Amino acid sequence: NHPAVILWGFLNEFDSASPQGYALCARLAEAIREEDGSRPVTFACNHVDADICAGLADVIAFNTYPGWIDAENDGDPLERIKPACDEIIRRFRSLHPNKPLMVSEMGTCGIYGAHDSAAAQWSEEFQAEYLETVIRAIFARPELCGFTVWQYHDTRSYLRSGANIRCKPLACNFAGLYDGFRHPKLAAGVVGRLFAGK
Repeated sequence: NHPAVILWGFLNEFDSASPQGYALCARLAEAIREEDGSRPVTFACNHVDADICAGLADVIAFNTYPGWIDAENDGDPLERIKPACDEIIRRFRSLHPNKPLMVSEMGTCGIYGAHDSAAAQWSEEFQAEYLETVIRAIFARPELCGFTVWQYHDTRSYLRSGANIRCKPLACNFAGLYDGFRHPKLAAGVVGRLFAGK
């Protein structure tokens, strides 16, 4: 493994739709550029419908979980992926047509060892199918310059309350391609296969 820093990322999922968020983002982007102007700066935006800060970044990056973490949970979650991504891309392209655009987080949860022939939510099969749909949709869009899977392995989350408790059972985020002990889930093979040669 030879990691390389290609972007400076900051302020993950902050309130980028507020004047206070804009002021903070502007100050931090300037400070980062003064410290190291050799790399582009970005932040992970989850306020994709109302963001006012994307113009401060060199690369626009967004986090989205269509069909998994969103207000509407009826219907097939996989059918929500492409339309949701299309709408986000359309909005950012209309506001910032010349900035590179990437997906900084997208994924879903699967519990290691939970298998279901119908690919029910929380199964390894559902997670693998969701990520295959995501990756194919993203790779089909030439407007996108990159994609980061959320996440490498399952982690503790410590969520106690709130609307998103559904996605954090046992105070864990099960979105990893590997479980907490680094056992590969089916999704790890899907991601490896689809990223091969990219």
